[in-house]
Amino acid sequence: MPSATTAIHPSGVLKIAFTEEDHRYIDDFGLEYTSGTRLIHNAFAPFDTAAAAAAKSKKTGRPADEFIQEWKRYGEECATAGTRTHENCENQILRQYDKLYTPMDEAERIRFSAAWREVEQLQQIYSCIEPEKLVFSPRFLVAGSIDMFCTIDQMHYAIGDWKFVRKLPKESFGGRTGIDRATFHIPDAKFWHYALQLNIYRMILKIEGYIPMTAQVDLFLKHYNFDGFFEHIVIPDLSAEALLLIAENVTVDGLERTPF
Repeated sequence: MPSATTAIHPSGVLKIAFTEEDHRYIDDFGLEYTSGTRLIHNAFAPFDTAAAAAAKSKKTGRPADEFIQEWKRYGEECATAGTRTHENCENQILRQYDKLYTPMDEAERIRFSAAWREVEQLQQIYSCIEPEKLVFSPRFLVAGSIDMFCTIDQMHYAIGDWKFVRKLPKESFGGRTGIDRATFHIPDAKFWHYALQLNIYRMILKIEGYIPMTAQVDLFLKHYNFDGFFEHIVIPDLSAEALLLIAENVTVDGLERTPF
C-alpha cells in the first residue's frame, strides 16, 4: 500500500486521507476516524501473552519463555509472508506485473504461485475486483481498507480478505469472550475478530451509499495456512454486532456520566 491514500465519499462532497506511517484516517475537516481494526481491538481484552505462555508451560513442561519467543517468531514470519504475497495479489489484480516480487526461496515461490491461482479464480467469478478499497463513514467516524471489493452485478457484491496466519481458531483461549456489549457473546479468537471486521465494512458500504442498502454482500477469507494452498472461508452474518460497534464510536449511553 502507498504511504498516503485518499478516497472520496459516495456523496462526492468529502474526502479522506490515510497515512500508512501512523495508520491514521483524517478527512477534509481534520476529523480523525477510528479504523475498523481499532474498533475490534477495543472490543476485546488485550491478550495476556505471559499468562497464556505460563498456562502452556504448566501443561507441557516447556519453559514459558520458549512459547513467547516461538509466537513472536511465527508472528514475524507471517507478517513478512503476508505483506509480500498480499502486494503481489494487488499488483496482479491491477495488472502491474512489473511490480511483482521475485520469490526469495522455494517456500515463497509456492506461496506466490498459490496466490496467483487464487486471483485468477476470483477474476473468473467477479466482473470487477478493487484491491485496497478505502471506505469511510462520516456518520460514525469509522474507516478502513478492504483487501478485495468484488462485484458480480449492481445488487451482488463480495468482500474478501487475505490472511496469512498458521492457525485461524474459532475457539478462544480459556473460553474468553469480548468486553463490549456487541461482543460479550463472541469468542475472543482470530476468526471472530476478522469476521467482525468484514461485517463492519459491509455495514459502511450500505449505510454510506457505496452500494444499495438491499444489495447482497458475501464475506469471505482466503486463508493461507503455509501448506501450499488457500482455504476459502465463508464469514457469518454479524450485522447487528457490527452496527452496534460503529454506533458506539460516536455515542454513549450516559450511564457512566450520571452527575450525582
